[in-house]
Amino acid sequence: MKYLKNVKNTSVLVAGHSDNVGNRDLNIALAQKRADFSKNYLIKNGIEASRIVTESKGPDEPIGDNMTSEGKASNRRTVITIK
Repeated sequence: MKYLKNVKNTSVLVAGHSDNVGNRDLNIALAQKRADFSKNYLIKNGIEASRIVTESKGPDEPIGDNMTSEGKASNRRTVITIK
């Protein structure tokens, strides 16, 4: 937040992710909700909405093994990239 507040020409990409359990469309919607939650947090803390883009990756980019509970948990995440 401090960096974003001080460097005004930066933007933020917020990507929501999910595991692969259940319906694909619901996972995509859930991942978008995760991204939107993070965007709203940034806005509430003084970052302009126009600088934040959100997207849903759904279950398409796992970082963990969806066959284990630990892997599923690691796949349910939000990734914030400063550009």
